[in-house]
Amino acid sequence: MTSPDSLAGGVDKCPGCGHISKVPRHGRQPRKYIVTGQQKPQDAPWIKPVAYVLTAGLFALIWVFVSRGCDSLLPDSPEIQPQRQRADRYGDAMGAWVAAEGHVEGRLVSPGSADFGGQKPDVCTKETSPGHWAVVGWVDSQNRFGAKIRSNFVCHLKYEKGGWSLISLDMAER
Repeated sequence: MTSPDSLAGGVDKCPGCGHISKVPRHGRQPRKYIVTGQQKPQDAPWIKPVAYVLTAGLFALIWVFVSRGCDSLLPDSPEIQPQRQRADRYGDAMGAWVAAEGHVEGRLVSPGSADFGGQKPDVCTKETSPGHWAVVGWVDSQNRFGAKIRSNFVCHLKYEKGGWSLISLDMAER
């Protein structure tokens, strides 16, 4: 006698979707334990916890690389060490630019509309003396009436004890 899942002529009925064919619609042959009614074999109990630990470890490793950068895990080359020590002591062009942007935005009517354009920090900043920086640039922002205006600025900053302090900031509309 034939079972309802096995029809004459070698044609099988898929237990998942009921499709009658030699190969079920979803592309797999029916498993023996489904057709014969046997119990489905269980995975080893240690597989899921190990998979969770490995996944968490992978995400932690990715987070370290993203948050610190790949170069922070490698030792500095002899050429970079003096530059990094100098930047730690006197600041650098990028730090001066970011600090100046913050001070300029603080003086704007609409700081959310500030657009500093494609100005390059290494071109717009100059170290006038050790730890003292001058930043020259422009910013487009909205005035009280919503019109975009361009303002030029000159910002003098001092880097000390790991932070930037404002010496002077002059702004003028164009």
